[in-house]
Amino acid sequence: MVRKEVSRYLVFIFAVIALAILLIGKYTPSTTMSLTCRVSSTDSENLGVKVEELLKRVDGIQPVCLDEKANLFTFRYDSGKTDIETVKSHMAGIGLKFDLIAPLNLAGTNSSKKKTKLISVQISSPSRD
Repeated sequence: MVRKEVSRYLVFIFAVIALAILLIGKYTPSTTMSLTCRVSSTDSENLGVKVEELLKRVDGIQPVCLDEKANLFTFRYDSGKTDIETVKSHMAGIGLKFDLIAPLNLAGTNSSKKKTKLISVQISSPSRD
């Protein structure tokens, strides 16, 4: 009996909190985009130093991964603060060449491209001899 009352109170409290969040809080969708690009330097300077300089110049960009051997740079940027053209222009300004690598779409949400099967499974009933 006590358990039922406690669970009712908990449900009521969660409902009040949810209602308060809906009425008081404002939902803002995420404007963060993630990109991977192949970068190359126009001079012999260290690639990591140039990427650090880029991060200081552009507001709203966050590094995710820098692979200096493969010249791959993955970063997130806030499309509410900056756009990809601004990032490209700043990269060119510090001597970095930028080639965007298309993201891998495993979910198959882009229906205009041919879908590739990752795995194929066939289930058949056992044969009786």
